Amino acid sequence: MLMKLWEATEDQKNKSNLFKYENFLHKRYKIKFNKNYSKLHDWSIKNPEKFWNSIWDFAKVKGKKTKNFINLKSCLKIDFL
Repeated sequence: MLMKLWEATEDQKNKSNLFKYENFLHKRYKIKFNKNYSKLHDWSIKNPEKFWNSIWDFAKVKGKKTKNFINLKSCLKIDFL
């Protein structure tokens, strides 16, 4: 039987960067995850360009953002012996 050792309080969750990022995504893309971070994870996998673009903007990265996006799945090949 699995037992939860700790869980953040509702106040801690509401002050977290992850919750702030969820609200950022809601404002930008009109999507809501309702603190279901498995759904947010699934969205990030299905929408890598939007995800990384939003991370760049949310984190206020300083630099030159280009429109180029490389899908690593299509160009990465690993051979195991």
